[in-house]
Amino acid sequence: QTVSLRGMGAEHTLVLVDGQRYNNLQNGQTDFGLFSNSNVERVEIVRGGYSALYGADAVGGVINIITKKPDEQLNGYFQTALGSNSFSASEIALSGSLPADRHGESRLGGIGYRMLVRREQGRGNYKFQFSDGQSTMLLRRNGEDFSSWLADTKLDYAIASDVQSTLA
Repeated sequence: QTVSLRGMGAEHTLVLVDGQRYNNLQNGQTDFGLFSNSNVERVEIVRGGYSALYGADAVGGVINIITKKPDEQLNGYFQTALGSNSFSASEIALSGSLPADRHGESRLGGIGYRMLVRREQGRGNYKFQFSDGQSTMLLRRNGEDFSSWLADTKLDYAIASDVQSTLA
């Protein structure tokens, strides 16, 4: 699942996650199937050539995915999805911050966290009918089963209101 901008190939569209390069070093593309929609706050898209700023992989444009910030209170969820060909997906997430002391200041300088684990699987081996115009045959598609895991974490640390760091 790739994206290309302005008629250029996917390898000419730079993808950033929270401002950091995310393109594959081997082929310059990004598989958007690896992202969980529930962890995305917004998506910024800049069309056109930005190779002077970002290099040759930004000729078509730049996509910046901004992930959600950690919640102030402890929150979590679990969701699951089912589809055809035995497709299933399950996701669990947890987000929060360390509790504040009696003065309203966060302990340890203000630490927020966001964690997500997602698993997808599907069966691509299935029977189908093929017709060549004269006869119809029942064939089987083989070798298309898949299973994937995604683990995504974000840790924010704020020393002061204007000094902070993020580890993703």
